[in-house]
Amino acid sequence: MSATTVTTTTTTTPEHTRQNSATFRLDEERVQENYRFGKAIDDLWRCYTVGYHVLDYYRYGYRRSCADKWDHVKFCMKINTMSEEEKQREIYKREKAKWEAKRQAPNLADIWEERRQARHT
Repeated sequence: MSATTVTTTTTTTPEHTRQNSATFRLDEERVQENYRFGKAIDDLWRCYTVGYHVLDYYRYGYRRSCADKWDHVKFCMKINTMSEEEKQREIYKREKAKWEAKRQAPNLADIWEERRQARHT
């Protein structure tokens, strides 16, 4: 199996300042596993279990929505009707968008930067 790599430099926005560069790497084996329809259904089912809800309350303080799991199930159904080339292209676009959204979301580095600034004022 091969892996696809794209190197990007993150942009600076007022609320999230990240100066470092990052690499998006698409692991083909992980993708094949994550985009199986059966696994998508299993993940959706697990999202509605009591244990998953307890874990959400413990980690986040609230119950997260299962909408992203539903979207993943629908996406898996959609790509099953595509040719192999189209499927790979759509998966790549989806994974890259998820990666970029995760990179722009607040993270631990942002919290420490705010703490550093607050300590110096």
